Amino acid sequence: MRTYIPHTMKKILWVLLGGISLLYACAPKNGYEITGELIGAKAGDKVFLEKIAGQMTILDSMELTDNGRFKFLGNVPDRGVYRLIFNNEAAVDLVLDNESSVKVTVDKAKTLSDYKIEGSEASESIKKVNTILINTYNEINNLQAEMVRNQASPDIQEISKKLEARYMEVIGKQVNDIKSFISESKDPIVAVYALSYLNMDENITYIESILDKYPAEAQQSEYIRLYINKFNDYRKLAVGQPAPELNLPDPTGKMVSLSSLKGQVVLIDFWASWCGPCRQENPNVVKLYNAYKGKGFQIYGVSLDKTKEAWTKAIMDDKLTWIHVSDLQYWNSAAAALYKVDAIPATVLIDRDGKIVAKNLRGEELEEFLKKLFSEA
Repeated sequence: MRTYIPHTMKKILWVLLGGISLLYACAPKNGYEITGELIGAKAGDKVFLEKIAGQMTILDSMELTDNGRFKFLGNVPDRGVYRLIFNNEAAVDLVLDNESSVKVTVDKAKTLSDYKIEGSEASESIKKVNTILINTYNEINNLQAEMVRNQASPDIQEISKKLEARYMEVIGKQVNDIKSFISESKDPIVAVYALSYLNMDENITYIESILDKYPAEAQQSEYIRLYINKFNDYRKLAVGQPAPELNLPDPTGKMVSLSSLKGQVVLIDFWASWCGPCRQENPNVVKLYNAYKGKGFQIYGVSLDKTKEAWTKAIMDDKLTWIHVSDLQYWNSAAAALYKVDAIPATVLIDRDGKIVAKNLRGEELEEFLKKLFSEA
């Protein structure tokens, strides 16, 4: 949760003393104050205050008192989003500045969104965003449980399709609820906090329309500025944009550039031998490659493996006969960083002119897209 108290003049108290009129005014605060309690805390429990804009940084920490209480005093460089973390078990996001005075109450026996915050309208608003997210999380958990219960059913394929449709409805509702919240928000930092939970690829135009409202705030707030920078990076990878160049070694050490494949439809496939979902998807990719390679379809497989042995063994075992490259840097892969890949499997589909036409297609979605693409060629 984040807490913000707008800067207002404190009540002016006029005191007449000995016929002399004196003006008393509270001096402006020069730092934040966060007090709180973790109900159900045990000996040794700790709380951390973390800055989450840019590289996450712990600003302060303390061991809770016997009754689970804590207090933080300090200064922040500018108004932004910060996080209280209780033993890595619960977290509360706050909006803080150097005039914030916030009280937070967390009960270990209650749900993640069922905390209490006082003294900050902005932090209360962020709690509403978290409630939307947790409602989605609970719905998806219910769908997954239903899928497990029906694994042995003879109607599992039909049930799976219905659950997938329901899943898309749940995600769609989350997106609509977040957009409704943003439309009512008057606080730029709270609005950007909510924006951060929208998929950038699917909401580029909408996100751009919201950020256009905050040119001044972007200069004043690191939190907003960093989000805008991230968004601008993602926008370079939007559908319709030229695919950034890649030039990586294949298993023999030969460098293979993405641009050398121009004139073909290319699927950049980010995967790894240790990635279970990637290996499960490989038979489908093999089928599609065999179906369309004679029509100008190529795959540029980028592995996030650590060792050449594991990488090449997976290529052989899964019978992957297309182009394979890797710098064997695991999650430090330069290609993954360039394409903003933070989970695999991940795919980027490029047309014959080297422009991005689709992202993260797998299974039936990829099959249908390729079928339509090559039928129009």
